[in-house]
Amino acid sequence: DGKRQPMGALMFLYDRPTHTMRCEFTRPNAHGIWSFAAQGDSLVGQLVLLPDYEKVRDVHAHRVLESDVPKAPPLSDYDE
Repeated sequence: DGKRQPMGALMFLYDRPTHTMRCEFTRPNAHGIWSFAAQGDSLVGQLVLLPDYEKVRDVHAHRVLESDVPKAPPLSDYDE
């Protein structure tokens, strides 16, 4: 419906020398690792599911102006 929806909060560890970030998470139906590398104004990454390290997502994101995307939900809508 053209709205941004929270998908949960994740805490990433940032590795300054390599400009990468990583987050291992566990949910009732999934255990995996999100990883991203900063490349200029973009993030390139992937999601792998554990324990088999099966890649299930490729991610290519780039910076946009906040006015070019739907308004973000309030922080209270996100998991802690």
